[in-house]
Amino acid sequence: MSADQGDDQILAAAAARYRLEAFLSVDMVGSSAFKFSTAIAGGTEERDETGSEGWSQAIRKFYATFHQTFLKKTRIRFGAENRVRLWKALGDELVYRFTVTDLADTAGIVNDFILALHQTRQVVREISRSLDLKACGWVADFPARNMMIDLDGLRETDQFLDEMAEGAGEGIQDFIGPSMDTGFRLGRFATRRKMVLSVELAALLAESDAQQRLPFCFGYDGREALKGILGGEAYPLIWIDTEDDPGRKIADRREAAMLQMRSEVQAAAVAEFCLGYIDASDWMERPFLRGGSGAFDTVPTSHIDQARRGRALQAREDRLYAEAAPLAAAAQSDLSVTSVDLIGDMPAPAGRGDRPREDGA
Repeated sequence: MSADQGDDQILAAAAARYRLEAFLSVDMVGSSAFKFSTAIAGGTEERDETGSEGWSQAIRKFYATFHQTFLKKTRIRFGAENRVRLWKALGDELVYRFTVTDLADTAGIVNDFILALHQTRQVVREISRSLDLKACGWVADFPARNMMIDLDGLRETDQFLDEMAEGAGEGIQDFIGPSMDTGFRLGRFATRRKMVLSVELAALLAESDAQQRLPFCFGYDGREALKGILGGEAYPLIWIDTEDDPGRKIADRREAAMLQMRSEVQAAAVAEFCLGYIDASDWMERPFLRGGSGAFDTVPTSHIDQARRGRALQAREDRLYAEAAPLAAAAQSDLSVTSVDLIGDMPAPAGRGDRPREDGA
């Protein structure tokens, strides 16, 4: 095999194993204060038909409304195919995931997510004007830079995990790595208006928006240091406007004009900035889309290196096996000869007629 053929096989192996997952988080704002409100503490909070207090009713409505609305929209978009799954429920936060395959589907799912957020926001704010929703999103590539852990082995000893698996209809998976840490760090910058995005997800959505003219309105708040992220380098805060109240939108635009700030950043500018930032970073790589073209058609270096290491390890194991095979065959042959010799030295067993009689005859 030539070196070029070997490189082609390594590249093909890296592309085949590459997986890009997107994570979308929606979080209830003001829920802690609502739980500890004076009405609840004093025992005057109204109870719903199940006898539960108002704060638990709000959480249940948030969970049910958002989950049903979001999944209904994605199923309308993709038919029976279940592209989006609930990954985690973290108190007042729901985190969904889906596999990124192309720009159009990714942008469509994020748009469905934002529409579900708008509808659910109306429901929770009818319960209390102190409640609201915020969101963030990020992507993570596997298996080179982030890790996917199968928790299915814990099901025998953990009833809760077992129940989760039965409800999800699949094994339980967890995801860890630098991209996951970044995504959760970004959540603290999210607000009612600002759905904060990782740079990689912003690049994907901005590129899609520039091509399809989707209804995303991008914003930029400069850079902030995220604890433990990018070796201490400041991280760009890019967001999508999720404000749905007409009056608030007008106020936001007037505030931006008063401060001589842009109320919106063009998608093409966001895409260009994000791709340049990723390429200049020692810690980041562009996402890869199979069958794609343009900005996302190259398998990241870390995944190629991992495939090359895997191929080298396999070649080493094959070589050791090839070297050991003749020795094993020779040892087996020696064992067979020894067995024959031992059998030849043994006395022949007495025949049935030669067996001594008990009466001594």
